[in-house]
Amino acid sequence: MHSVIVQRNGRSASADFLHDDLDAVQQIFGGGGDVAAHLVYLYGEQQLDGGRVDIAGGRLPVGTFFASSPLYCNFVNVIFCGNPHPLPVYPGEPDWPAATWGGQARVFVLPTVYVMGGAFQVNPNFGGRSGWNFFEQGTTGLSIPLEVGWTPSFGPDHLLGHYKVGFDNDSSSYPNLFVSTNGLPIAASGLPGQPVHGRRMYYVLVDQMLVRTGKGDTDGIVAFGGFVHADAGISPLENQVFGGVLSSASFMGRPQDSLGFAASWFQVSGGADRNPATRGLAR
Repeated sequence: MHSVIVQRNGRSASADFLHDDLDAVQQIFGGGGDVAAHLVYLYGEQQLDGGRVDIAGGRLPVGTFFASSPLYCNFVNVIFCGNPHPLPVYPGEPDWPAATWGGQARVFVLPTVYVMGGAFQVNPNFGGRSGWNFFEQGTTGLSIPLEVGWTPSFGPDHLLGHYKVGFDNDSSSYPNLFVSTNGLPIAASGLPGQPVHGRRMYYVLVDQMLVRTGKGDTDGIVAFGGFVHADAGISPLENQVFGGVLSSASFMGRPQDSLGFAASWFQVSGGADRNPATRGLAR
């Protein structure tokens, strides 16, 4: 059984000072409902066949299992910590500290190749402010993520790598960012966006250790990068490309510290950019 409860509050420095709520340059700024004890997750996990099969179910964030890497949160931002940003923008792919009902299963079909799939309730309320309202109304659909990964180890120094390809389909309906309910541009009609059934996302994530400096999985120089694409008609962020290099500071006698550099590029959805109501956010 796994459970995490947090207390956190605050405001987004990106929204307050940069007027940009899509590309947040800080990491933690709230999301806990300003309550004393916010439930992040509560779920059970079971490994079978010597760890070849892993199943989990309960209240859990999709981003804890899919499109994730322990490397990303070495950087203090939410551009790709804990997941590349186009994924957790919508409620079908919640990340810490939001959770929903669901389950996942991962099977290593080869010693270094796994297939992972899940099914998760889509409810934008995420258990209310505190996260403890397990049966809150407001379910809009079902999110089905899939991921295939390769985890090789190269050479006598066991240079670890992680290569992932993933897909997610959220069956909920979302408003089109440009076309209104009568088929005209939202700016011309003044009507809400036309409902679109289903939202899809695709991602490719890689990281590879280049030089090993210690025995741990991340003790060395690691290069990483990724690409994420989301449906342009209903997602404010259509594409993201990011990459960087991370190194433990063991060569400075500080193996628990790290040094890194990373950069990210976004393409804002054309629909959001052409809609006056969302253009400010898009820029």
